[in-house]
Amino acid sequence: MNGHPSLFTVEGDQVILNGHNDLNAKNNPLLQSGVRNRNYEKEAVDFFVTKLNKFGPELQIKSLLGHRSQAAPEVRLVSGRHLKEFCEFLQSQVDYFVVEGDRVRLKNMPEPDENAIEMDDEGRPLAGVKAKQAAVEYLKSVLEQNEDQPIPLDMFYQNFCQRFSHTIRQDVATNPKELLQFLKLNRGLFFIRSNKVSLVKNRPNEEGSENGSDEGDETNNNGMFPLDQSSLSRIHFVKALKPAQDLIASIWQDVNNLEKKVVGLDLKTVTVGVDGEIFLSLGVIATTSQIGIFDLASSDVIILESGFKGILESDKVVKVIHDARRVASLLAHKYAVHMRNVFDTQVAHSLLQHDKFGKSLHEMRPISFINLQRVYYPQSIMLSDVTPRKMSQSPNWGVRPITEEFQLTIVEEAHCLLSALYQALSNLIPVHLRGLFEDKCIEVNHPELRHSNVPQFFAGAS
Repeated sequence: MNGHPSLFTVEGDQVILNGHNDLNAKNNPLLQSGVRNRNYEKEAVDFFVTKLNKFGPELQIKSLLGHRSQAAPEVRLVSGRHLKEFCEFLQSQVDYFVVEGDRVRLKNMPEPDENAIEMDDEGRPLAGVKAKQAAVEYLKSVLEQNEDQPIPLDMFYQNFCQRFSHTIRQDVATNPKELLQFLKLNRGLFFIRSNKVSLVKNRPNEEGSENGSDEGDETNNNGMFPLDQSSLSRIHFVKALKPAQDLIASIWQDVNNLEKKVVGLDLKTVTVGVDGEIFLSLGVIATTSQIGIFDLASSDVIILESGFKGILESDKVVKVIHDARRVASLLAHKYAVHMRNVFDTQVAHSLLQHDKFGKSLHEMRPISFINLQRVYYPQSIMLSDVTPRKMSQSPNWGVRPITEEFQLTIVEEAHCLLSALYQALSNLIPVHLRGLFEDKCIEVNHPELRHSNVPQFFAGAS
């Protein structure tokens, strides 16, 4: 389309047909027909209020925008052609909608009755893990009262809204779709079929892409500390060479005391400039007793001279990482670093899916880390303060200064990889696939192999 500037204008991920830029709510012929007495703006408001009442009352704005295709042409026009214009339309309707970040909710949404649960047992406002636990107990009690009759999901969500305020629902689920995801985190309790919910009754493990998640009950047994506010003393953030060297020395001391030398590893990146160049921003290394955060944004010295590179390239230490491919080329080309002895959970998941469903590896779609947690260790989400809103947003890893709350967000992936997912996935990989798994972990970490005649990962190996 860039090759035909007379026809198209490309703006970021949007394309506009030239000659139609002047069509808007004021001068479009659709809105200047004989039916001038119609209030298209009010029709648009009513349309989106109806959708939020049905699918909300809170949704991501892009999800609400997806419903617009069902509206009349005039409604689609007055509400804006693109996401930015649609956001501006919603923000202008202050009597009906509340826009917060990438989400919108009804201003006058239903709130709970006098039986609402607002406080925990200690008299403090419900939030985070305690809000999730209270929701599970309440939803379980609703089903126990209707044990013989599964409850439709939308009706189940209405029950949930009648007991918990929106403030608490933001920690659990703000619409029926999010409630469904929340229930799936507790598959040992809730059974969902045909959008109806009931309690589990001695149900055997089902075959499917989510099989194996029950392994999580036994995986967090390596003595690693839980991740919450009380663990901040175990998290160390360094941004200068000498403190980084000291922290690496402390990490080596931890690792050398282990019978099996394993660390959790995560490398956070930022994308800069119109060309989308990728840079390392943060490095995270987790041991069973501490987690180090290394600020890699300001200088290459920390990764090259602190000992960080030595851990990445060590054959003696297993590095558990999710999707090493995304940073392998950057490490190799910018820092001449080639990670060795990597346990890649992206590779492990793809091989398990390949073995279970018989698909060739090149047909396997990458899985996000949050979905990896949902499949293999949903307890980690239940036991954290992560909210549906946080799960739908990708943090900006370039933000500085780094607060203590943000530190907990930064280390969450490395902590979960080491404390739970490493053992869970390791146990699930069958003996006959272990050699292939090791080969694929080597392949994704060496960009030069991906340009040779070696069979490619996600490229038809079977």
